[in-house]
Amino acid sequence: MAFDITKPSMAQATLSLAFGSIVENFRATTQCDSDVWSGQNLSAYGASTATTFTLYGSSGGANYETFEIGSNRADADAARTASLVAFANINTATYKALGAIDFYTSGPTANKRGGMIIFSTRPDNSTTMTEALRIDRLQNVGIGGAPSYFVHMQRSVAGGMNLVVDNQNAGAGAYASFDIFADKISTSLRAYGSAFNTFTRAGQTLTQWAELWADTNSGTGPQGFLIGITTDKPLLFAQNATRRWQIISGGAFVPFSDNAYDIGSTSARVRAVYSGRVVTGAATPTASVTGAGTTGAIAVDTGSSDMAAILTITPGGTGIAATGTAVLTFSTGNGAYGTNTPVVIVELANGTGTWNARATAIVSSTISTTSVTINWDNNAVALTGSQTYKMHVHIIGK
Repeated sequence: MAFDITKPSMAQATLSLAFGSIVENFRATTQCDSDVWSGQNLSAYGASTATTFTLYGSSGGANYETFEIGSNRADADAARTASLVAFANINTATYKALGAIDFYTSGPTANKRGGMIIFSTRPDNSTTMTEALRIDRLQNVGIGGAPSYFVHMQRSVAGGMNLVVDNQNAGAGAYASFDIFADKISTSLRAYGSAFNTFTRAGQTLTQWAELWADTNSGTGPQGFLIGITTDKPLLFAQNATRRWQIISGGAFVPFSDNAYDIGSTSARVRAVYSGRVVTGAATPTASVTGAGTTGAIAVDTGSSDMAAILTITPGGTGIAATGTAVLTFSTGNGAYGTNTPVVIVELANGTGTWNARATAIVSSTISTTSVTINWDNNAVALTGSQTYKMHVHIIGK
């Protein structure tokens, strides 16, 4: 900085005028018929009270007051022409200046250059001013350095940089919003922090939430809303600080870990995902069995769906047979994707019990869009009570 951060030094005023006292550090003249004060390094002095420098025009009308500072420096780009400096005289020498506003020429056109304003502050225990904010000749605003954009924040920090909008009102309807407008379309990132705010969507009622949405200022609304990444890298979706789903290289939408996360709720989970169409249904299908005895049972294993199911038969009681049927009933709520009669493949698998080596499982002709009947035959060998016997059922085309 060109200004002397050790000056001015406050001493008793040496020149008293009708309109106040001034300190003459170098030289000062008064010309009350034209320029009020002209000279060098001129200061008002107040020994025991705060001092105010006021320009006031009492004539009224269209007249107004102007405070002008400048210099007659040689023409050059980025030449400082004026400075306003605030200081604390109590500070040690070379530490007195607190902040400054500097005015520079800016631009390539000789003798017609534009203007630039730089605001600076002095960090604690430092003798060097640090630029805080700059407004260049294009009215771009830079915080922390020269701007490359209309508003440009920049700093090198070991941690994060935060741009904060903080509404501390806790009343109903209070929120903070970061809005971007382009012609007739706006995009808003909005946070509702008040406990009085509630929001209900898809059966979920939220209190204190954030939302991102596109809207229209006038005329036709947005034609689309795009969330994406410009490189062939994953686009991740997280909840509760845990990665849940991702769009991976090539565009596949998959869970972050296999068989970990569902789409939908326990009553409407995804059964299959196709291009442009998601199929939902109940959490699992249901099943019934014959030939497993009076207390026998059949269960649909966890993880089964309308596309693939594992059935576990547990014989019990009297009447355990060597043959029987298992009926698998598909879940409801599958919408338009449920009108096709599927192809069903069944494979037998041992549990704690062992199927006969010649056991068979044949899909009955009793098959529809809602259920399938499987005829099982253990080759004349009755199942063993309390043992488990498995069926792997694959449903194709439903």
